[in-house]
Amino acid sequence: MGECHNELEVALLVAKPLRHCSSEQTAADALYGVGVALDLTLRDVQQKLKDKGQPWERAKAFDGACPVSSFTPLGGSAELDNLDFSLTINGEVRQQGNTKMMMRDALSLLCAISEVFTLQPGDIVLTGTPKGVGPLLQGDNLQLKMAPWFDIHTQVGE
Repeated sequence: MGECHNELEVALLVAKPLRHCSSEQTAADALYGVGVALDLTLRDVQQKLKDKGQPWERAKAFDGACPVSSFTPLGGSAELDNLDFSLTINGEVRQQGNTKMMMRDALSLLCAISEVFTLQPGDIVLTGTPKGVGPLLQGDNLQLKMAPWFDIHTQVGE
């Protein structure tokens, strides 16, 4: 499949339909909870498609392309404002972020998306990745963390 790059992201699980959201409170009410996702990209495939001027969704849509954790319910929108999350590979922190550093906060992101299409229960929204995107190799040991809820250990397979 070629070189595969990691993108650690905060994942938001929608619980109620959300369309033309006008307030962050409405977005918070539609949200079930938060988790982490590892959004993977096949860089070789992506580059070949980009070079041809073609869409590169095949570089993002393959078996195992986006493992997602379970979701923890949120007690309120304030919990989204200051969440630390990180990806450690083979003992080295490669990606580290906090939701307060995001270009757009999670609730305004949900509102913006709802202006384009309706978010439905069960939809998962990924919020973007902090710096540190890079290649994964077979056998790499991964640790995905989001304090205080998740500390996931896994290994890159074939």
